[in-house]
Amino acid sequence: MELRTFYWQGRIIPKWKHSLKKIRRRNPSGFFTIGNCGDIFNRELIKHLYGKDIAINNLNEGKNRLLLVGSISHTLQDGDWLCGTGTKFEEVPARKNDVILKGLRGPICYEMFKKAGYDLSNLEFLYDPGLLISELIPNALITEAKPSGAIFIPHYRERFNLLPLPKEIRFCDIDCTPRSLAEQILGAELVYASSLHGIIFAHALGRPAVFVQPQTIEPELKFRDYYASVGLPFQKPIADIGEANLIRDEKVPYDINFRPGDIKFPKVDELIKSGVITK
Repeated sequence: MELRTFYWQGRIIPKWKHSLKKIRRRNPSGFFTIGNCGDIFNRELIKHLYGKDIAINNLNEGKNRLLLVGSISHTLQDGDWLCGTGTKFEEVPARKNDVILKGLRGPICYEMFKKAGYDLSNLEFLYDPGLLISELIPNALITEAKPSGAIFIPHYRERFNLLPLPKEIRFCDIDCTPRSLAEQILGAELVYASSLHGIIFAHALGRPAVFVQPQTIEPELKFRDYYASVGLPFQKPIADIGEANLIRDEKVPYDINFRPGDIKFPKVDELIKSGVITK
């Protein structure tokens, strides 16, 4: 079986090419050796939900797709299913035909789709599926973790143009697998992040997370939407990682209103019937 979906996917290049771009002062942030973790999570979640043998057809254009993780609602086409998708714009696309809204990232996104006239009768949740990270890693990683210190997870576009990190904060590259990112988060007592999924994974794994102002243009809307979905007060971001204060920041609220069973996904037969899965 093959499942039609869409998620953003950066260009993958060998490590030596990454190094060469840095030496030549060509910004390599749009290139990855593994991939942007939050986007890779789509593939792993699909395999977790629908079986490891299912083929994944990642379609930038086309219809009848299952859209899961990411701020990709602007790519919506006829016949698509949205299951936790978010937005980064002030408006969502004009109403499409036969769209099924199963879940959205949060209440801000919900109000946008409501205003645009979409049918919300099938909506079952307002959460980002990245909150399910704990379901996709071995439980031993969680129970046997020995956290210490703090890490910083920058947005992928600023990875190679960072201000010097405070000596007590470790750098964590978002160019990694979801398991690797989870291990690094579990190995920390406090997480700083300008990456949304760095914050989401941290909360899902029981770690306090401090929002750091992205150093590139990144809409605050998607962060507000997520915080509202899990019942946390939105914390204005600190200006940059140099503003970190571990004693102050460890008190940031991080107890989220969420259980893994709160997110409901469509069954295989539903997706076959709607043309999202083909045999």
